[in-house]
Formats: sequence, structure tokens, C-alpha cells
Amino acid sequence: MPFLQQVKLFSEARIVVGPHGAGFTNAVFCPPVSVLIEFMPPGLQTENFKRVARFGGMEYYSIVATENTASGVPNFTNDHTVDTAVLRKLLLSASR
Repeated sequence: MPFLQQVKLFSEARIVVGPHGAGFTNAVFCPPVSVLIEFMPPGLQTENFKRVARFGGMEYYSIVATENTASGVPNFTNDHTVDTAVLRKLLLSASR
């Protein structure tokens, strides 16, 4: 997606959900009322996007997610499993 299209998309987003990664940098373009929900691999402890959200006046949540791999070796496909009950609860509270 071209950069300006990414800026437009994020600037109109109310809720952004996805796996930890460089794409979350675009959250700097989100409006202050936005909610950022980040899927984090087990054991990864970084607050990079939590800080971006805080400085931008957004709410931030993280959910521990396991990456699905057939071989047991990470392949960085961004195919994750998350607890859907936890995600649903966050989405419902964020949409109010």
C-alpha cells in the first residue's frame, strides 16, 4: 500500500489490531481517540508501541499471541493464535 494511503487509513482508524511489527509505526497517524491492540509473542517485552499510543493520546492493549508454525520453527508469517474471548472483550470496550 502506498505511504499516503497508509497515512489516510491510520488517520481514520478508530481501532487498530494486529501483530507486533514495524507496521504499527503508522499508529503515529491515528487520532487520539484510537485504540491500539497489539499481538505480542510470548516472552517479548517491549513497550515501543505502548509509548507511541501514550504520546498520541490513544489507548493501548497487548495480547499474548502464539505464532502458528507447522514445523515448530518461527517463520514470521504473522499467522497468530490469540484468546478470542480476551480480544472480543477489548473490542467491545473499545467500541463504546
